[in-house]
Parts: sequence; C-alpha cells; structure tokens
Amino acid sequence: MINPGEGFFFQSPAAQTLTFVGEVPQGNLTNSIPSNYSFKSSIVPQSVGVVSVGFPGVADMQYIPWNAPGQSYASAYLYYDVGDPAVNGFYDENLVKVDPTPAVGEGFLIYNPGPTKQWGRTFSVN
Repeated sequence: MINPGEGFFFQSPAAQTLTFVGEVPQGNLTNSIPSNYSFKSSIVPQSVGVVSVGFPGVADMQYIPWNAPGQSYASAYLYYDVGDPAVNGFYDENLVKVDPTPAVGEGFLIYNPGPTKQWGRTFSVN
C-alpha cells in the first residue's frame, strides 16, 4: 500500500494509465521527512509550491525532481538558510530562488542532511 505523502516509482514494459482512488486526507496533516534520502509527495492532491505550504527546509537540503521525458533526475534545488526568511529557500543551479511545485500525484526525492523534520499542513475541501 502507498500512503498519501509517499513517493514511489512504477516501472512497466509498456505505456499505461494508472488510476488511484481513495479519500482526500483532510484536517491537520503531517508528513515526516526523515534524515538522509527519501521519496516524498504532497499528502494533498494539489499542485502547489511546497515552500508556500510549509515544507520544512533546512540548510543543505536537496529537492531532486524526476524528469519524466528524460527518464532521469533533474538538477537538484539546494536549500539555503542564512537566517533571513526573505532569503531562505530552495535555489536552482543558477542561484535563482524557486518554490518546487510537483504536479498532482508527482513524487520527488528529498535529501535531508539533519534530523527528521515534520511537514505539517491543514487542509479542507470545504
């Protein structure tokens, strides 16, 4: 079973359309971001910038998206924490600040160099 907030790969020898069904989680939601590498996704099926919905970035954390057309990882976004909320955040290889925005149902690889962090969010469909 794959839980909301977990990322994963599905490999098939032929093109397929997969349909996932279930209840949309609501209320106070928490996604643990463990130390080291992990596959994650948003618990909520919504395409929105992860930082704008409270992703707990820490210095030297890496957000590594999958490039589906190229079938490889894209360049990582590195999190800088200089103690200034206006500057702190993920930056691309050109040092442009970005808010990574996975598509609905899209996972990503995250590298957390520190202890487990909690990605909390309150969500309601009402």
